Amino acid sequence: MEKAKRIQELDILKGFGILFMVFNHVEWGDTVHAYFQSFHMPLFFIVSGYLWKSSEERISSRFGRKFTGLMLPYFFFGGILAALYTADVLINDPGGDIWKGIVRFLAFPSDGIPQGGPLWFLPCMLFTDLFYTVINRLCPSKKAVGLVCVFTAALGCAYASISGMPTLPWCLEPTLTALLFMFIGDMLKNHDKWEYDPIRISAAAVVLFFIIHIGLALSQDAVDLRTARYYNCAAYFLVSVLGTLVWWNISHRMEECGGKVMETLKKPLILLSSNAITFICLNRVLITCFDGLLGQFFDGDGVVEKCAVKFAVFLLTMGACALVHFILSHTPFKMLVGK
Repeated sequence: MEKAKRIQELDILKGFGILFMVFNHVEWGDTVHAYFQSFHMPLFFIVSGYLWKSSEERISSRFGRKFTGLMLPYFFFGGILAALYTADVLINDPGGDIWKGIVRFLAFPSDGIPQGGPLWFLPCMLFTDLFYTVINRLCPSKKAVGLVCVFTAALGCAYASISGMPTLPWCLEPTLTALLFMFIGDMLKNHDKWEYDPIRISAAAVVLFFIIHIGLALSQDAVDLRTARYYNCAAYFLVSVLGTLVWWNISHRMEECGGKVMETLKKPLILLSSNAITFICLNRVLITCFDGLLGQFFDGDGVVEKCAVKFAVFLLTMGACALVHFILSHTPFKMLVGK
């Protein structure tokens, strides 16, 4: 199959998404958390919808291709984390629940594999793409597709709002919601034909919508697509799409700019986009390791020292993820990082 030509502004946008994910996981406090949680994961499903293409490829073939790219890294990294968790229980807590990590790994990634919570994204993306493709095959028009996706999102929000409901296996709760984000991305393909193009707005409008997005994001409780925590569902979708469009416009303007300084800024973001799976799989466990390590040497209560340590943890995590990706991508096991 011919490899699709990459769209640089989307690589920059996805690079921002990975950067925000890792930065947010360092835990800077409720305000920063609420801002990034409002859009940084929906962003990937919107971009996926934008890149989605209808084809005559058999569903089974598409599923197999996506499964290889997404689930081999999931089983590799998730299996290691589940095994480490089980070994820790056996050694340090013989009476503990040794099945917790294994069960979460095999059936409930959205409920969080110990130290591997971000892995939920991989099966969720797999099933969202699969279901969206099936919906498009079965529906007679895009309007019908949109109605189905609105229904699934409403169903997902309704299920999540009922107290005491059990967690559905294999990320079905966030998948139901993510289908609507994917449809929104699919519709944005024709943005240049709209009377008002939301991806090509003026610099002043970008600044205005950026401020509005911050205000809206901070006015609601911290949402979370992984655990299907939406609160006000209509506001959640509005804020998620608005945040994505703001950073999409910023990415577009960066893509259009030349010069050495801008190229220097764009290059790492594009690399983050192409190496995203490694950062998704490893960032949380590395943050925990580096935070614990630096905590042995720096345990002051000062704001400056705490921020410095957190920023060091962030940089060390980014560097370690990049190193692991470089090593694995130059071995026969490069499929384990989605290559």
